[in-house]
Amino acid sequence: MANAHQLLNSDLGKEGRKKTIYRQADTCTNMLYLLLLSASLIFAGVPSQTVPVLMYRVKGNPATTISLFPYQLTEKYGDIFSMDMGSSSFVCVNGLWMIKEILVNQGENFLDRPELPLAREAFSNRGLISSNGHLWKQQRRFTLSTLRNFGLGKRSLEERIQEECRYLVDAFGDEQGDPFDPHFKINNAVSNIICSVTFGNRFEYHDEDFQKLLQLLDETVGLNGAIMSQLCNVLVISLNQHPLSCP
Repeated sequence: MANAHQLLNSDLGKEGRKKTIYRQADTCTNMLYLLLLSASLIFAGVPSQTVPVLMYRVKGNPATTISLFPYQLTEKYGDIFSMDMGSSSFVCVNGLWMIKEILVNQGENFLDRPELPLAREAFSNRGLISSNGHLWKQQRRFTLSTLRNFGLGKRSLEERIQEECRYLVDAFGDEQGDPFDPHFKINNAVSNIICSVTFGNRFEYHDEDFQKLLQLLDETVGLNGAIMSQLCNVLVISLNQHPLSCP
C-alpha cells in the first residue's frame, strides 16, 4: 500500500494522472459530438468539404497541439476560412496586413465579440475586454480620453516608460547572468507603467502583495485558455442551443 501511495505521488504517477485526464476529456468531447452532431468546419473556397471539429483527435501534448490547431488549418486552407461550431459562425484570418485591415481600417464593422459563458459569469460582460458592441465603444472612448489626461501620447508617458525600463534592466542584472524566467518581471514592468500613469506610483519588483496580485492575474488568464475551460464553454453553449428534455 505504501509503495502504491508513493507511486501515485511520484512524477510518473502525476504524469499518468495527467494523461488519464486528457483521455477522459477526449472521450467526453467525442461523446458530446455524437450527441449533438452539429459542430463542423466549412471552409471558404473548398468544395463541400466538412471536417468535424470535436472529432479532430489531438496527438502528442494536447495543451500544445490544440493551440497550434488554427495554424495547421491555415497551412491547409489559406489565410481566410470560415468555421461553423453549432449555430455560431466564425471567420479565421491570418496575416499582419489582413488583421490590420480588419481591426484597424474597418474596425467599426467588427466590434462584436463572441460571448463565452465563463467570461459572462466572471466579468458580467463588462470592462474593455468582456464588453461588446455599443457598450465597448463607449468605454473605449472614455478610456482613451481619460488616458490622454494622464499623458497618453505625450512625452511625459515616454519618460515613465524609459524610467521603468531602467528598473527592469537593473532587475535583470540582479540575476547575475544566471538563467531565469523573465515572464513576471516583464509583467511587473508593464503593470508599473500602468500604475504610474493612473496612480502616480510604482511597485518594487520584490513587493510580495503586488507579486501575488500579478500571479493571480496570470493564473486567471491561463485558466481561461485551459482545455477544461474551453470544454465547459462548448458544453454550456451547446446545451443552450440544444436543451435536453427529461421525460
